[in-house]
Formats: sequence, structure tokens, C-alpha cells
Amino acid sequence: MKLFIILVIGILAFGLVSTFYHEAEAEVNVNADAQASDSNNDSDSQTNQGIGADLSGQIAVKKAELKEGTYVGPLGQSLSVKILSSNLRELRSNGVSAQTELNITTERTNSETKFKAHLSNGKESEIKIMPDRASEIAILKIKIHACNPEDNCTIKLRETGNAKVAYEVKSQKQVRILGLFKAKMNVEANVDAGTGEVISAKVPWWAFLSANVN
Repeated sequence: MKLFIILVIGILAFGLVSTFYHEAEAEVNVNADAQASDSNNDSDSQTNQGIGADLSGQIAVKKAELKEGTYVGPLGQSLSVKILSSNLRELRSNGVSAQTELNITTERTNSETKFKAHLSNGKESEIKIMPDRASEIAILKIKIHACNPEDNCTIKLRETGNAKVAYEVKSQKQVRILGLFKAKMNVEANVDAGTGEVISAKVPWWAFLSANVN
């Protein structure tokens, strides 16, 4: 009788242990599945965030393209942009225009816009000086009355050899050599588009022998 009771107790104990083991194993499997699901969800979330970030970047770049219209510059200047061709734009401020083939983007800050030119070395250069101001600076440097089309005066915004962005102002002026002979003198000045400083100025070697014709 005692042996029978011990046997029954042993069977019941084995059954309880077996049931507990299977329940524990099932719980572990459930937890593992949940963790795997969470990991997949995190991965999907990160992937979606990455795609979203890429799309946001593309949208930002698209919005930053320099388009035709009127802008307010970083110093409160007004700048009108006209697209002349696929890679040529005209920038105009206070009646003075400059042409450029540079890749320029815009960054909007409150009511003002920053203009940045993308250089061949991968860097960016901010354009703070507008064409009218660059023209004024060049006129004083190369001593011409004004930058007029009649004098073959042109203004171009371009990248210089020292990885800067500058306005190249070229013109012709009437001079009198030794006070006797009239001649046309080709002159040029390059004005830094970020600082307004004169980077370089070119005049003929015989310029010291001449005087402007009024």
C-alpha cells in the first residue's frame, strides 16, 4: 500500500514538473518571438526614418534652388533673378545686372535669403555683395564713369582661380595718351562677392601715360 501511494505521488510530481517545463519553454519562445518582432519593428522604423531623412534632404535641396523671381538679400538688398538658359542666370540689383553660370542655392532665414555658390572643390561660398555694389567698387578702382553697355562693360559672377566667387567687371574707356592721341583702354577689376574687396585690377602697361577723356 505504501509503495502504491509513493508511486502515485511520484507520477503526480512528474506530471507537474513536465507541465511547468513546457509552460516555461512556451513563455521563452513567446518572449523570443516578441523580441524578434520588436527588433524587426525597430529595423523597419530606422529604415523608414532613413528614407524619410533622404526625402527631406531632397526636398530641402529642391526648395533651395535659385529660381526666377525677386529675393531680399542678407543685408536687406533686393535681387531679381532671371533665367536666360538652362545654366545661365541674370542677377539684377538697382538697375545693374550680372550674368553667371554658377550653381547657386538659397537658404531662407526669416524674411531674408542667403545665396551660396557651389565651387568646383566641393565647398560653398556665400554671396553677400550684390551686382550694383560690386559695380560701384570696380568703377572706383579702374576709374571709369559708369559700367555702360556702350563702353562694352560687362559684369560676370564667376569662380576665380583661388577658389573664390568674384564679380568680373570689364570695360573700355576713352583716354588720351600724352595728352595728344585718343585711344580705347581695356580695363578689368575682380571684386570678391563675399567681402567686397578688390581681388585684382588690370590696366595696360601704358596706362600711366594716359588720362581719361571727359
